[in-house]
Amino acid sequence: MIDLYSRRVIGWTLGKNKTTSLTLKALQLAIKKRKLTTTVLFYTDRGAKYRAHVVQQFLIKHNIKASMNRSGCCIDNAEV
Repeated sequence: MIDLYSRRVIGWTLGKNKTTSLTLKALQLAIKKRKLTTTVLFYTDRGAKYRAHVVQQFLIKHNIKASMNRSGCCIDNAEV
């Protein structure tokens, strides 16, 4: 996970497959490194690991606003 403001990697995990648990671990690391004090935006594509209920509940619990690109519009996810 990249903080687009600072352009630094703040959360990462490695595994054989992309899974919800890997996503949660990367999110936990990002929160620990960033020490959130305000609501932040978590912008992703529409991958199943990001849409999973457990991930969405984690975001709500930590006051993180989820934002996803529209179906079929991969350029929604491009940084400006």
